[in-house]
Amino acid sequence: QKVSRKRFIETVCMFIGMMCTRIAAQIWVRGQLDADIFESNWELCYSIAFSFMLFRYLLLCYSILHCCCGLELALDSFGVRFFREMDVEQALGEWNTLQATLRQASTKISD
Repeated sequence: QKVSRKRFIETVCMFIGMMCTRIAAQIWVRGQLDADIFESNWELCYSIAFSFMLFRYLLLCYSILHCCCGLELALDSFGVRFFREMDVEQALGEWNTLQATLRQASTKISD
């Protein structure tokens, strides 16, 4: 949970940074910060669409990071359990299961 929470905070900070960059770009293009930044409806639509797409992109990034974190924990727990018990027969069965899970997850994530 701590790693997941840390990655969520990193994703939120990235979202805030990207939104600040978008606002700074609008200010730089306009030259000043007035109440009429969104003087046309199209600019407002573009900003809302940009924010929505950015939010969806960051949700996708967080989901992939969360899945990868789970796979990393599965691999770490296998290694710890193997060196604790030193049972090669059991480890071979667990490794085959873990390898199949990693292969399926990586295939789904890459699509």
